[in-house]
Amino acid sequence: MKECQKCGLTIYNDTDNYCINCKKIFENHFTPSPPTEWLIPCNTKHYDIIKAIKDHDIVYWRARALVNKNDIVYLYLRGEFTCLIKTLVCDTNKKEEDLPYDDSQYYINWGKKSKRDYFFLTNFVLIYDERISLDNFNKKGLKGNIRSPIILDNFPKLLEYIHEIENKPKSI
Repeated sequence: MKECQKCGLTIYNDTDNYCINCKKIFENHFTPSPPTEWLIPCNTKHYDIIKAIKDHDIVYWRARALVNKNDIVYLYLRGEFTCLIKTLVCDTNKKEEDLPYDDSQYYINWGKKSKRDYFFLTNFVLIYDERISLDNFNKKGLKGNIRSPIILDNFPKLLEYIHEIENKPKSI
């Protein structure tokens, strides 16, 4: 998805360089939309994401959200410790047969794999800070628990808070 620089029309096909509004073709006529930033829960009682990241440069995730390539995902881990893992979506709309490895070794007390599509994550950064907590997230606009993917643009105070933590880690 991209936006025409002249008239602001949103183009949903990234390969099109023709604006039906301006009726012109230009190289560099369009600018891509900024990436969406997501907060996605990761239950470490069911999936050992830390081991998966240590073992692989790319980790795949079952799609419960309409993420796009280059979106930013903050995985919210709770369990033995609470933290965020910032990561980048490097590919989307993958089927089970497209998966580069069998990740069943990372599942803990979990049943069958989902038949949903997958997206691939890479470039992992651990953000460990005592300010990362559900209570603090709720004070910044989140309502309740994180049970499914959340678009952080819908929670500007929470997004600003996460960026603050990410950019100015509190010393321990």
